[in-house]
Amino acid sequence: MPLHPSLLTPSLALYALTVALSTLVSAILYRRIWLRLRSDGVTPTGFGLLLAPVMFCAALISGASSALIAALAIICMVTLIFWIDDLVHVSALLRLLVSFLAGLGIGLVYGFEQAWGWPVLVAFVLAAGVVSVVLTNMVNFCDGADLNLASFIALTGAMILLFTPPDRDWVPIAVGALAFTLPFALMNSRPRTLYLGDSGSFAFAGLLTAMAVAFVQNFENIAP
Repeated sequence: MPLHPSLLTPSLALYALTVALSTLVSAILYRRIWLRLRSDGVTPTGFGLLLAPVMFCAALISGASSALIAALAIICMVTLIFWIDDLVHVSALLRLLVSFLAGLGIGLVYGFEQAWGWPVLVAFVLAAGVVSVVLTNMVNFCDGADLNLASFIALTGAMILLFTPPDRDWVPIAVGALAFTLPFALMNSRPRTLYLGDSGSFAFAGLLTAMAVAFVQNFENIAP
């Protein structure tokens, strides 16, 4: 299904252009600041911290559903925790716990919209937590290799634009993610220049979790 033209509003187009230019400048500054403050030879990472607020703002600008806005707010907060891991490395158990709790939160904001009984709601929320853990670790394997994660995000964004039924939720998020990812890819294409890190991996995995939860909650929300 092609992208619905009415969704490409002037405000969204302006936002995408602003994000793209800001991302390119921010990537250069982030790398320089990292290299200035650290002398251990570690490739600058954690730039994915900015992906979550980019998607959150896209949702606000487009008037997305309250459930998606709440889910992206959770993703923003948890992405900050994963950025701390990019800087100082927290334990693997803590990362698993945080991603599980984030999935629980995403499941709750979508599950409360349904007239389900408590057993179904609890099962739905727990499943969302497990999905979040699985996706976070799966996506994280793509980071640290040049253009792997950037390509994953870009292809996902493109598929949302091409195949998702036109609605106010997913298309603006995809546009925001693409506007962020493509300029980042210019930097990431050079070996050992800049990585999205655990924070970027979680931000994207959080979006995938929200998409999976929204699909189960309402099959018409997004194409499988």
